[in-house]
Amino acid sequence: MEREAVLERIDAAYKARIEGDKAALAEMGAPGARLAIAGDHRLLTGYMGGPGAFAETAAALIDQVRFHAAERIDAVVEGRRAAVLWRATLSVADDAPYETELFDLWELDGEGKLLSLVQFVDTAKLREALGRA
Repeated sequence: MEREAVLERIDAAYKARIEGDKAALAEMGAPGARLAIAGDHRLLTGYMGGPGAFAETAAALIDQVRFHAAERIDAVVEGRRAAVLWRATLSVADDAPYETELFDLWELDGEGKLLSLVQFVDTAKLREALGRA
C-alpha cells in the first residue's frame, strides 16, 4: 500500500470514531485484529477499553470516551505500518471536553484492513476525566 492509502484508511477510522460509528469501525478490522490503549489500566477507574479484539474494544471506548474532533499532526508510514500523532478533543460522560494529544501505532493487512492499533494517551488527563464521570 502507498503512504496516502494507509493514511486514508487511518483517517477513515478516526472519522468513524468521532461519529461513534461502531459498525463502520468493525468493518475496518481484519479477522483477529487487536486494539490496546497503552499503559497501566489499573490506574484508570472504570476504564473498559481493552486491550482486546478490535471491534469490541472500539465499541467499549466509543461508549466511554467521546471524540469531538481529531487533527492529524504528523505521520510516519513504512509499508503497511504507521505512527501517527493527533491533537484531539475528548470527553467522558457529561464532563467538559478537553484537548490532548494521542500517538498511535497502526498495522494494516494487504487489503487495508486493520491488524493492530496501539494508542498512547495522556493517562493522567484520562484518569482525571474518568474520575469525574
